[in-house]
Amino acid sequence: IDSKYPVYGIVNLIKREVSLVTSKGFNGTDVRSTVDGYFRAFNGEFSGQWSFASTTYSDKLVREAVETASDFASITNKVGVDDGRYDVVLSPMVMGNLFGYLADMASGLSIVMGESIFYDVKPGTKVASEKLTLLDTPKQDRPTSVGFDWEGTFTRDKAIIEGGVFKTPLLNNEVAELLGMESTGNAGWVYPRAWNLEVKEGKVEMEDLLAGNAILFNNNWYTRFQNYVEGQFSTVGRDAVVVYREGKPVGVSPRLRIADSLKNLLRNLEELSRERYLVKWWDAPTPTLTPYALFKGVKLTRA
Repeated sequence: IDSKYPVYGIVNLIKREVSLVTSKGFNGTDVRSTVDGYFRAFNGEFSGQWSFASTTYSDKLVREAVETASDFASITNKVGVDDGRYDVVLSPMVMGNLFGYLADMASGLSIVMGESIFYDVKPGTKVASEKLTLLDTPKQDRPTSVGFDWEGTFTRDKAIIEGGVFKTPLLNNEVAELLGMESTGNAGWVYPRAWNLEVKEGKVEMEDLLAGNAILFNNNWYTRFQNYVEGQFSTVGRDAVVVYREGKPVGVSPRLRIADSLKNLLRNLEELSRERYLVKWWDAPTPTLTPYALFKGVKLTRA
């Protein structure tokens, strides 16, 4: 791999065959292939990262991941950022991480257990900016897609949030019965889960999200929730957190943390990019096709 900086990472090539036989007469087999990976580039104390996912291998995907990681590592000027609220752009990797947690909260079991921002939310309730549509897409040609869930219910694509409105929790048969609903084909081994996630694109270029003064979080880790019902969480930026002033990158801010709530993020989503990327790595284990996203008034603190 050609790179101007040292690069470390991994590429996973997986063939998965799932066979299920149930006592109710279901007998099915589902065979899929998956490719995913990520790369980190190091430029002294500065770094960048990018990930990718697909159902077929492509040199182009690998090359673009390395190039993007290297581009972020090339930004070397350090910029201090005080505690406060800022316009923040989240990259697809950060969206994959945080919206993976959001999808977990849409699991019917999380709702029943009171570990979800949706615990008292009925389908049809507005929970987010009208610009947000979040889908579970097991019928698309994407990693971890599957034709049936682990109870033998056929899967289907569905909106979790559509136009800012909560549409449905993710359900297996048992939790569906508790909630007086029907299974959505999302039974996992223990609890209902999303298969693949998709965030609908916006109407602007990624550069337009950064046209003013904003802070771009390209990657994150150590996401921890202090209150699941309110969605109160913190997560630390890494690889890199880039400060933009008047649309120009002026440097990176090390050890900067988002300390806000999922509820606030959902309400304060301002715009999404046209460009979308399918990402998957160990801190975003559910494959997610998502754009860059601009959020207004996000609380940041020093980590």
